[in-house]
Amino acid sequence: MPISRAGPLFKAGLFAAVLALSACIDGGASLGPPQFSVASAGGAVTIAGPGGYCVDRQLSRVQNSDSFVVLGSCAALAEGGVAPAGAPAILTATVSGAPASAVPGPAALETFLRSEDGRRTLARDNRAESVAILQTRSDNGTLMLNIRDTSPGGIGRGTEDAYWRAVFAVRDRLVTATVLAFSERPLTAEGGFRLLGRFVARIRAVNPGPAG
Repeated sequence: MPISRAGPLFKAGLFAAVLALSACIDGGASLGPPQFSVASAGGAVTIAGPGGYCVDRQLSRVQNSDSFVVLGSCAALAEGGVAPAGAPAILTATVSGAPASAVPGPAALETFLRSEDGRRTLARDNRAESVAILQTRSDNGTLMLNIRDTSPGGIGRGTEDAYWRAVFAVRDRLVTATVLAFSERPLTAEGGFRLLGRFVARIRAVNPGPAG
């Protein structure tokens, strides 16, 4: 898929829809034996985490349309939750159900996300003032953002307000990957960034071929 600085993705609403796709992560058991990966968006994109992470099938919403995948510690899921047993964070990924005709490059994505509309898209309560972008990095067509969201309630029980998120294209689908650190075992900004990098690399590795 071509990478473009143009904005058809914004106009179509696909970008906002995928970024906003989330779930309240309160912990849940993975049903059956450990599942290390899952095919999402009708099989278009496979999501897998770094070593030690498994798919939480109870919390994930995997379907032909936009999909949301939660990954937690395999050891913790075996015990009935996504608590930090053997893994320092919860990982989530979203995948667009519809192919994107063009995905803006990292610079254009960052410009949008720093705008009021972009921060509103990122915020759990849809309020731009709830979100601050602490830092951004880009590599190989991937935009990585360190974000603080002070919306009431939090995205998951016992997780920190600050988190890392990556936005990139895989097989003509828009993918976001997020690292949510636990309050009781906080990650440094650099530690969260490294874990996000491993997560993105793993998703790319299980989806060989052109990025778009």
